Amino acid sequence: MPAGRGLLDGADNQINEIFGYQLAGQCETLFPTFGDTRTAAGGGLAGDTLKCQLKPLNFADYPVTYTAAQHARLQAAFPTGVCDFSKPGVDERPPLGAWLDYGP
Repeated sequence: MPAGRGLLDGADNQINEIFGYQLAGQCETLFPTFGDTRTAAGGGLAGDTLKCQLKPLNFADYPVTYTAAQHARLQAAFPTGVCDFSKPGVDERPPLGAWLDYGP
């Protein structure tokens, strides 16, 4: 059986569906998954971006309506911008190779 399949419910009945982050189905109902602030902001599940590149705060990017006071508060909280998870992290680069040796 492929990895990520074959969870059991409380009565030892096998559930044959893919289990993952916020997927619809019985698995998500029985074993809900939750994100964090980075995934809410658009970051990936791996959480491997240590420092993100920034972009200007654009209120059109968010599906809510902000008041003028909320605009001011968010602009004060993020004066240099917000994370742009569509770009690689600051100084992030591909690995130099596979199976690197750090031994003596």
